[in-house]
Amino acid sequence: MPIKWNDNILLVKTEGTYATDSTPVAADGVLATTVSFSPMEGQDVDRELEPHYIAAGGTIPIGLHGKMSFNVELAPSGSAGVAPAWGALLRACACAETIVATTSVTCNPVSGDHESVSIHFCIGRTRYVLLGTRGTVSLEFAA
Repeated sequence: MPIKWNDNILLVKTEGTYATDSTPVAADGVLATTVSFSPMEGQDVDRELEPHYIAAGGTIPIGLHGKMSFNVELAPSGSAGVAPAWGALLRACACAETIVATTSVTCNPVSGDHESVSIHFCIGRTRYVLLGTRGTVSLEFAA
């Protein structure tokens, strides 16, 4: 069965302990567009072998990690005092979230103790799990 890129699901949930799967569920889904995903980034270290035959030298991959980028609409939750669906993403980008029940949700940058998120990214029937995920954010507003 072919895997179709447009058949993907992005689930994001804040981790209680760094790099421990928080097991996101359907309610933790985030609507993302222009998704770019590289499941295996890192470096290759040459083993510096001298084979006695014609062949490529062996390498060992190190520092393996996944890399994602995507856009998210700044849509509110629809209720005062309820964080938006993308709030966990902002928390993973060094922002603290302060919720005042039935009143407001505010986000402020922090310089330490950054939170992390578990990301479950499903493409067709394949699930990629990224743990201890942190990132960067840039806000872009159009007229």
